[in-house]
Amino acid sequence: MADLKRLQLAVEVGDRETAVEVTQQAIDEAIPPKTVLDAMTDAMGVVGQRFATNEIYVPEMLISARAMKAAVALLEPLLVGSGYVAESVAIMGTIKGDLHDIGKNLVALMLRAGGFTVTDIGIDVPPERFVEAAKESDADIVAISLLMSVCLDEVEQACELIRRSGIRAKTLVGGPPVSDEVAAAIGADMYGGFDAVTALQSARELMSRIRTAA
Repeated sequence: MADLKRLQLAVEVGDRETAVEVTQQAIDEAIPPKTVLDAMTDAMGVVGQRFATNEIYVPEMLISARAMKAAVALLEPLLVGSGYVAESVAIMGTIKGDLHDIGKNLVALMLRAGGFTVTDIGIDVPPERFVEAAKESDADIVAISLLMSVCLDEVEQACELIRRSGIRAKTLVGGPPVSDEVAAAIGADMYGGFDAVTALQSARELMSRIRTAA
């Protein structure tokens, strides 16, 4: 019988081969795909906490992410077929002029592990594209990443365009140049934090505000 605790541990340590093996066993045994996904989500929660407390670093987190990604690829057709719908939808991208993607990738990973459907629109993304992508996906949150402070003007423009567009999506902005004060100054709805774990917490708080206001 598929051992979901073994699956969770495999994701935690980044053992892709075992993660795929146990996931396939679970599929063969008709274990509900959401149950299998939950085990991996719990594992990434552990990984995220370890990252937040400096027990592990970016390379280890990425290895765990790749293990989960490979296993989830087996589950995706079944999740769609079962009618599974993620709780919230997010757009994720790095702003125009910034080519860094490690932070963006980690945040996208944590959002997916936390129950979000995430559309990653890449790096060097112009402000207008964030609006287009949010409309295409009917997004709840537009998450904008940046590493370089010289790109803050572009982020501010993206936030303004999203507000003026009339779409319902709210903006979550994160990266080293950003703080609560900076986020407020450039018109973002919320500061996403410096790391991926905080970004997930911030996204959940922003979704709570969105639902309360609805």
